[in-house]
Parts: sequence; structure tokens; C-alpha cells
Amino acid sequence: MSALFKREEMANACLTEKQAAKTGKRALPADMVDAVIQHVLKTYSNSDIAAIRIKMSTKLRDERNAFQG
Repeated sequence: MSALFKREEMANACLTEKQAAKTGKRALPADMVDAVIQHVLKTYSNSDIAAIRIKMSTKLRDERNAFQG
């Protein structure tokens, strides 16, 4: 994800439009999120989408915590 998005973008974003409506943050572009998921599934065939989305959300939260200092 770090190759696609700047730290500040990740720190101020959430994964889905649904989450964005609740938090007031902007959602990452859905096509890019789907591309990351498809890449991980292709690279690691034993992965599942739910686990990938959880890890992506964790990455966003970690960046938010690091960015806030």
C-alpha cells in the first residue's frame, strides 16, 4: 500500500465508502483497493479477502497513529 499511497493519504483515509460516511474521512479509491486485494490473492493464493481487508484497515490505522505522532 505504501507504494500506491502517501503516508498522509493513508493516515486520513478509510477503506470503504461506508466507513467514510461514519468517520468523515475520505475512502481510498475502490478500484485501487480492489487491485491491491487481487494482487495479494494472486501472490498468496491461500489468502482470503476478509483477512486482506483487515490487514489493510490495520495499515491505515497504524499510519494514522504514526502520522499523529
